[in-house]
Amino acid sequence: MTLEMEIIPALPSGQPTGVGNSIGPAGRTCSSSPVSTDKATDKSLGRDLRDVLWVAIPKLLGGALQVAFNILLLRYLGPKSFGAVAVCLATVMLCDSVFGSAIDMSIFRLAPLYRLNDPITALQIQKMGLLIKPAGALLAAVPIALFAPQLSLALFQTRENSSLLYLTLAALLGTLLIRSAQVHFQIEREFRPYGLTDLANNGFCFGLLGALLAARIYAAGTILAVYAFVPILLSAAILATRARPIVLVPASSVALVVLSRTLKWFLPTVIVGSVLSRMDLFFVSGFSGVNEAGIYSAAQIFALLPALLGLYMSAVFSPRVMHLWREGTLKPIYFRYQIGLATVAVLGYLLSAVFLNQVTAFLLPESFRRSNEVILALLPVGLCAFLSFPWTIPLLLYLRPKVMLVMDSLAVLALTPAFVVVARHGGAFGVAKLTSVVMIVRASVHQWLAWQTLNFRSTDPTVTEQELVGGSLKTI
Repeated sequence: MTLEMEIIPALPSGQPTGVGNSIGPAGRTCSSSPVSTDKATDKSLGRDLRDVLWVAIPKLLGGALQVAFNILLLRYLGPKSFGAVAVCLATVMLCDSVFGSAIDMSIFRLAPLYRLNDPITALQIQKMGLLIKPAGALLAAVPIALFAPQLSLALFQTRENSSLLYLTLAALLGTLLIRSAQVHFQIEREFRPYGLTDLANNGFCFGLLGALLAARIYAAGTILAVYAFVPILLSAAILATRARPIVLVPASSVALVVLSRTLKWFLPTVIVGSVLSRMDLFFVSGFSGVNEAGIYSAAQIFALLPALLGLYMSAVFSPRVMHLWREGTLKPIYFRYQIGLATVAVLGYLLSAVFLNQVTAFLLPESFRRSNEVILALLPVGLCAFLSFPWTIPLLLYLRPKVMLVMDSLAVLALTPAFVVVARHGGAFGVAKLTSVVMIVRASVHQWLAWQTLNFRSTDPTVTEQELVGGSLKTI
C-alpha cells in the first residue's frame, strides 16, 4: 500500500548556509560528519527523568505563584480592573499556545536534522524562527494602532484602555522571545538552563509584582507592564549569553523559506486542534448555563492534570523525534515509552476511581461536590493527552500534518451539532462523557497512525534524506 509521508522539504542541496558550509545530497553537509553520539543517552531513563523534572518543577512553581497572585489581585483590584488584566493575560496565553507553539514545533521538525552534521543550518533555522516572532508582533501592532479605541471598547467596554492593548502585545512578544531561548536549550538537550530560565522569569516577575502590591501600586497597566518587560529583558540577557549562537549566526533566506513551508501546515493544524480540544467548555456555558459551566470547570482542574504532565514531557521528547526518526531508532524507544505511559494511565484511572471522593471532599466546597462524577467522566481526556503529548502528537505533526488537519477539521464540523444537543439535555456530565469518547477515539487513531508511520520507517531503514522528504513513499 502507499503511505503518504507529508514531510516538509529539507533545505535544497548546495545552498549556502552563510558561513561557508553547504548542504549536500539528502540534506546532509558535504563533509562526512560522524553519526550522532546521542544514541546511548537516548536510552537513559535517568537522564530523561531529570530533564522532565527540570521542565516540570519550575512550571508547577510558576503555576502555583500565578494562582496565589491572582488571589491577591482579587483583594486589591475591583472586578472591572481584574477582568481587564485577566482578559489580557488570557489573550497572551492563547496566542502563545497557537502561534508560538506552531513556530517552535516547526523548528523542532527541522533543526534537529542538522544539529550534529550541520550545526550552522540548525542555528539559522532557530534564528529565523526567532525573527518571525517580533515581525509578527509588528504586523499585529498595525491594526491596534488603527483601531485601538474600537478594540478597547469591544474588549473592555471603554475606549480609555487602549494602552492595555499595546502592553498585551508586548507581553506576548516577551513570552515568545523567552520560548525561543528555551527552544535552543531544548534542541541542545540542555534542560537545566531551560528550567532556570523559567525560574528566573517567574522569580523576577512575581517578585516585582509583589513589591508593587506592597507599595500599593496595582493599576492594570502597571501589572501588564511587568508581564511585558520582565520576559523581554530576560530573553535579551539569555540571547546575549547562553543562547548567543542564535544571535551570531548569519540570517538565511533559504532557512526562512523552508521554515515557512513547514509553518504553513503546522499553524492551521495547531489552530484546529486547539479548537477541538477546548470547544467543550464553551458549549457547556452556552447551552447548559453558567452553573453547569462552573461544575465543568472545577472538574477540568482535576481531570486535566495528566495532560499537564504529558505537556511537560513533550518539552523534553518532542525535539528528539526527528533525530531518532532519521537514525531509525525511534520505533523501540516510542514503543517502550508508550507501554509505560499507557500503564500509568490505566493505574491512574483506577486509583482515581477509588480515592477521588476522599480527595474532593477535602478540597471542594459542598456546592461543587457534583463535580465528582464529571471528573471521572472527563478524566480519560486528560489521560489520553498524557499518552499522546510526549511522543505521538509531535511525531504525527512532524510527519503527517495534513492527516491531522483534515481529521480534526472534520471532527469539529461533525461534533458541533452533537455538542449542542448533549449540552442542552445532558449538562456538564453529558458533555464530559461525549468529550471523553471523542478523545479516546482520537487518541486511538493517533496511536494507529503513529505505529503505521514507524512500521514504514523500520521496514526500509536505508531511505535517504532526499527520499524521505520527497513526498510519497511506498511500503509493501
